Amino acid sequence: MGIACYAPTVRAQEPNNKFGIHLAGVSNQDLEDAAALVNSNGGDWGYVTIVIQENDRDVNKWQAVFDKMRELHLVPIMRLATSFQDGSWKRARVDQTTDWVNFLDSLNWVVKNRYVILFNEPNQGAEWGGGVDPVGFGKVVEEFAKALKENSPDYFVMLAGLDAAAPNQFPQYADEEVFLKQMVTGNGGAETFFENIDGWATHSYPNYGFVSSPYATGRPSVRTYVWELGLLGRLGVKKELPVFVTETGWPHAEGVTNKYGYFTENKVAQNFVAYFKQMVSDQRVVAVTPFVLNYQSELFEHFSWRIPEKLGSQRRFYQQYEIVQQMAKTAGLPEQRQEAEIGVSLPEKVLANSTYQFPIQIKNKGQAVWSLEDGYKLKATANDEADVWASDFSKLLPGQEEQMWLYLKTKDQEGVLSIELQITRNDRPVEQEDHFQVTILPRVNIDFEESLFPKGKVTAEGFKFVIFDEQERPIYQKDGIRLKGGEGKVEDINNLVVGKEYRLVLLKQGYIPRQARLKVNDQENRIVFEPMVPFDIDEDGKFTVKDGWSCLRNFEECKSYWF
Repeated sequence: MGIACYAPTVRAQEPNNKFGIHLAGVSNQDLEDAAALVNSNGGDWGYVTIVIQENDRDVNKWQAVFDKMRELHLVPIMRLATSFQDGSWKRARVDQTTDWVNFLDSLNWVVKNRYVILFNEPNQGAEWGGGVDPVGFGKVVEEFAKALKENSPDYFVMLAGLDAAAPNQFPQYADEEVFLKQMVTGNGGAETFFENIDGWATHSYPNYGFVSSPYATGRPSVRTYVWELGLLGRLGVKKELPVFVTETGWPHAEGVTNKYGYFTENKVAQNFVAYFKQMVSDQRVVAVTPFVLNYQSELFEHFSWRIPEKLGSQRRFYQQYEIVQQMAKTAGLPEQRQEAEIGVSLPEKVLANSTYQFPIQIKNKGQAVWSLEDGYKLKATANDEADVWASDFSKLLPGQEEQMWLYLKTKDQEGVLSIELQITRNDRPVEQEDHFQVTILPRVNIDFEESLFPKGKVTAEGFKFVIFDEQERPIYQKDGIRLKGGEGKVEDINNLVVGKEYRLVLLKQGYIPRQARLKVNDQENRIVFEPMVPFDIDEDGKFTVKDGWSCLRNFEECKSYWF
């Protein structure tokens, strides 16, 4: 069964790296440690589950977090949370929906799917304002899910993971089955309630006591989700929901204070290996993010994969980190929204048998980082009238601009040149093509008039003609030009753009160079230079004392310039 069967917002394309980890914080160090764990040994684009509280909705902070995850190739699963007050987590309210939607929409997400989990274990009273309320929780979830999906179809919405081991002791606790039945029946039935729910977040812990086998099955096990999916079916949920195991794992006995009821770290590590191997082969599961990468206080330090700093250990992590890191993984390829803004101004007319270089401004308005290393290229193609290619990306982050170059080499024939520009990844298009048309004309001639002071309009040889572009680069030059009665002609000039202005320079040994500006057209091109004046013996473009001394030493040579 492929992922595409579950929901329209889960991408149909494999591969998918199921390895993940749950984070208690979003420091750069924790994110880098998470990436080193889940993207190791062939892996790429693993998952992280992160909690964001209502009093921590700082756009700049979370955009920086998303950008760091983008850099590290981590797919975020964001769990929304209220804030802790009077010994419990406040209940979420329907009137908070707009604030959450506006905040989440202000972020440029890492991948196309915006994975969102709505709150946490509401069948525990401490997680829902001090008292369990299945129907009230369901109403809040319906409003949040509807608002998110109306804002963007990219949201992939999941219910809060539930505590499958909770007893049925209202209002402090509710049995998960009782809670789900009341939630669904009190909110219009399964078909209505799950209309905007795309996946199933599960807290499949090895209960009871967090010490059951990695091979155990049934409700209180690491396969709680199997029992949960069956329950949903019995409640009338018809669509198949992909599973995200956002919390699971075995606490280790070792810690600041040893807890001997738990497995040793070595046994925990072996359990995780067995567990991940089974999860990889279960096609219902999209991601597994065990709880928790780094928790330094006593509350959850036995679940922490990182060793408490206060122990002063030479190792940074317990064995489970190292052994899971060594497991073979898949290089995931999640879909990312791609959008480019290409700014290029190509001329209407160019010349045959010419070479050009045109600047292109590229703005990355999508989610991916564009770099040659990741297979991104600006692909340029043309019909048979020319060869065309583009420069390579360096590293273009979302929101950034980069100047690139389009190189064009026309052939020795006239015609209409069609050019297409497209951003590709691994030779597959990620953006629509931009189309341009340019007319190729025959090479042009330039007639010019020049005189030599004091000789006037003479017949002479040995002139050099150079054309410079706006960057002062010489793009054409010709030596040995002959002047007849003050008239000269340069034929079959290439590398020019029709309609563009250039700086033209005429040189002759012993004379100060002359220059003029000409806007090139495809009909007649004529320019009149100022008279050329001797002496420029050292050919530095100006008359200096040095030239005077040279004339005194070689007077006979200098006379030739005057008479």
